[in-house]
Amino acid sequence: MIAHWFDRAYAMYTMQSLDDENKRDLLGEVLHDELRIIMEYVKDLPAIKHRLVKVEDGIGNVHDRLITLEAITRDHENGLKALADRLAGS
Repeated sequence: MIAHWFDRAYAMYTMQSLDDENKRDLLGEVLHDELRIIMEYVKDLPAIKHRLVKVEDGIGNVHDRLITLEAITRDHENGLKALADRLAGS
């Protein structure tokens, strides 16, 4: 945290010591770097979306399997209860 404030104070000092043209050049470089980072992120959006669709499909498959397992469990539970009732009645 302190390093961040030091960097910021140093940058402000540096900006004060530059003439207008050098300030414009420095700010242009900073904006260029930020724009480059944004463009790299935007370029990665299709890949991110593709991975998200794969995750959603996987979750859908897990959900379907869970529903099947719940049905099987209910069937087995009902069968066990019927067997227990039959054995208790014998």
